[in-house]
Amino acid sequence: MAGSSTIENGAEKRKYANINVEDPSHFQEIGTNMLGFAKLEDGSKRVKGKFHGTRAHANPLADMLVTYPTSPADFDITRLYTRDAIERCGHISVADVGCGYGGMTMRLSELFPNKLIIGLEIREVVVEYAQEQILKQRAEGRSGDNAAVIRSNAMKHFPCYFRKGQLDTMLFLFPDPHFKKSNHRRRIISVNLLAEYAYALKKGAIVYTATDVFELRQWMDSQFALSPMFQEVTDSELKGDPVVAAIGTATADAERALRKDGTHYIKVYRRV
Repeated sequence: MAGSSTIENGAEKRKYANINVEDPSHFQEIGTNMLGFAKLEDGSKRVKGKFHGTRAHANPLADMLVTYPTSPADFDITRLYTRDAIERCGHISVADVGCGYGGMTMRLSELFPNKLIIGLEIREVVVEYAQEQILKQRAEGRSGDNAAVIRSNAMKHFPCYFRKGQLDTMLFLFPDPHFKKSNHRRRIISVNLLAEYAYALKKGAIVYTATDVFELRQWMDSQFALSPMFQEVTDSELKGDPVVAAIGTATADAERALRKDGTHYIKVYRRV
């Protein structure tokens, strides 16, 4: 594939060098073949924030062009992780749903180097940024070979990625509150969606949730209470949990909450 293409993002335009994602040699410099990532023509490796501006929220029920596998068997992870990571970790076992800019996804890759971590995010520009950050870490020889972020609408396509009992950890950190009552059906946590998540979680798997919106905290707790497939993990059981410790600092939303008033509400549930 030759030449270049221009992608318009509002008033900004980014020019990318076209790449052949089927040819791993295009990625030898940074040691990966992550699908959908294109290097800037100027060769810049630094993230330019102005190219990643986007709305804070997206409507998951709207029609949008999102590529997804027809079934978990068709989900090709070799495009997302290095060969060494796949050989070391096996299958994806941790899903960070609504991962945003990928801060927690990358932190999880450090905490669990022998697990494949995937971040699911609906906003295309945000996914771009997160992918660049992961590739940057790999290029610098730091962690990241076991982390990946893809564009996905988890509310619609979650069952297409994970087989029954595959996951041992899920995270829903600072999801969109969708304040209007008419928009509550857009919330990523609902009793109906919990049934889909439970299918992909093995018995004993852990689900971490966090928000800085008290009303949303009450909503999520009410939905988990309606599901017979989850029970709350007690505070005493969470002492020393490295994931809980990281939630307050690893994401842009957590940092925003700390700047505002420092309040965030964390609850953890176990698949039973």
